Amino acid sequence: MKAVFETMHPLAKALMYLCLLVVMSTIALAIGGGIAAVATTLKFEELSDMGKLIELEGGRMALMIMNATNQIVGLLGSALLFMLFFGKSSVDGFWTKKWSRIIAFIPLLAFFSLPLIQASFEFNSQLIPEGSFLEETFKPTEELAEQITVTMLQMDGPLELIVILILVAVLPAICEEFAFRGVLQAQLAKSFGNVHLGIWVSAFIFSAIHFQFYGFIPRMLLGAFFGYLLIHSGSIWTSVVAHFFNNALAVMGAYFAGQIDSLDTDRMESATLNPYFMLFATVAFTLLFWVVLQKSTWKSIKGVYLKAMSMEDILPPQDPESALDSAQ
Repeated sequence: MKAVFETMHPLAKALMYLCLLVVMSTIALAIGGGIAAVATTLKFEELSDMGKLIELEGGRMALMIMNATNQIVGLLGSALLFMLFFGKSSVDGFWTKKWSRIIAFIPLLAFFSLPLIQASFEFNSQLIPEGSFLEETFKPTEELAEQITVTMLQMDGPLELIVILILVAVLPAICEEFAFRGVLQAQLAKSFGNVHLGIWVSAFIFSAIHFQFYGFIPRMLLGAFFGYLLIHSGSIWTSVVAHFFNNALAVMGAYFAGQIDSLDTDRMESATLNPYFMLFATVAFTLLFWVVLQKSTWKSIKGVYLKAMSMEDILPPQDPESALDSAQ
């Protein structure tokens, strides 16, 4: 039975993983709701209405608990179960013998990507015209997601900053990367026989599953960026660190905006979209990524990464004389 699972077509594995992700996310919702109800004395019906939950006493803690549970049980749990069912060979990106030196470039890459991501947000918003059906469909969900984010990122001091960094930067970096780059991207790349298709389709799903369509394009670009970091470094921990820095910069920005009353966040946002700074950031990001490509390990792992498992890879090699006897 194990051999059947391991040699299943990669596209079937990817589809089964998405089903497993849905099941584990549902279980995570129930577990997170139960823990939050006990910790905050809120009722289950109150926990299910996110719009009202953020206004209730204990609602912020409930959100934090349910978010952490979804990350650990839903995303990381589904990735680890996939590995259990389909074997370690199915999740190439999980394992690395050493940390890649490319990690040293991640902080600068994350910093110089900020204006580019901000520009993609602006472009994304232009694709949803005011008063259109798309705005009526997506705007309420987007506004609710923004309210939840603002509630989560309210930090009164260094201790809360550390907690939020763990919840918003550390957990998503590990859990989402193992789920989408570690499992889904690898299976899609194998099924298409093309790593670029695998990266972009998994990035599309990664963005879509957040259900925040005003940020669909920037999140998809980030997903693709993390995917390329994985294949060129040969290590999932490179994309984990990049994901962490991306989220951590947003958390730190929110923290300092809340701590410093005179901080003009609108002015800072306009500064990041300054055409001269945009040009400088684009050139710096391109040069840094070019250096990453020079250190790429992709050629050495390409054959293994794109190879789908077959029975020949699992069954022990047969002795030539016994094979001749069985043929006779």
